Formats: sequence, C-alpha cells, structure tokens
Amino acid sequence: MRVEFALEEPPVSLNAKEGSPRSRRRYREWMERVRLAARAVLPAPFRVTDAEVSVYIVCYHTEVPPDVDNIIKPIFDGMNGEVFADDRQVQRVVSE
Repeated sequence: MRVEFALEEPPVSLNAKEGSPRSRRRYREWMERVRLAARAVLPAPFRVTDAEVSVYIVCYHTEVPPDVDNIIKPIFDGMNGEVFADDRQVQRVVSE
C-alpha cells in the first residue's frame, strides 16, 4: 500500500524538539500537521501497519535548504500510530 501526502509549509527540524518553548511548540504542531495529513489520505477503515515500511521525503519550496537528516524524525513522529505502529519498522528512507 502506498500512502502519499503533502504539506505546504517547510518542515521542522529535530533540533526544535530540544530548543526554546516556542521551538518545542512548533515541533509538536508540525507532528500534528503530519498526523492529520496522513490521516486525511488513509482509506477507511485503516489499521496501522506492523509491516516493514519505506519512506520517501521530498522537500520543495523552502528558502533555506532543509537539513535532510533532521527533518526525518519529526515526520516519523507524526506518522507513529497513524501509518505505522513504530518508526523502528522503517527499513528504508530517502530524503531530499
């Protein structure tokens, strides 16, 4: 099964999770936007998969190129419990 969704705003870095209260709030808000975007495209009824998963992340339209390794974890955190049971299931990641 393929799950594809897009968000219009630039991704939030993993570094925001450990930053100021404002940065931590941005991190939580970003995870929720990822979660809602994934939920919106999942067929009903959908059961969270426990299978191995591949994730492809493409980032467009940012003024500053993203730190590709630090945008992965917040996206995974948003998909945990929505698309897959745990991000340990992710066996392949392509991020550009």
